[in-house]
Amino acid sequence: MQEAQTFNKTLGQKIFDNIWFLLFIGMAFPGVFYLGWGLMEIFVFNNTKLTDYLKKSNQTYLIQVEQPKADSATSGKK
Repeated sequence: MQEAQTFNKTLGQKIFDNIWFLLFIGMAFPGVFYLGWGLMEIFVFNNTKLTDYLKKSNQTYLIQVEQPKADSATSGKK
């Protein structure tokens, strides 16, 4: 004799059995997290200019102070 057993899944079992929901959460959570992180860096943290950062880190060779001036002979003037 087999008795009919009704098996009610709990909420956790329903969530972890749904592969599409897990895929959505797996893609949405990092996207929202990094978007929030980027917005926080833009609006909250101290914004420094790149030239100031490079001067503090002693990488002055990356800073181009002046644009090279064109020679009058190569400028096309006669």
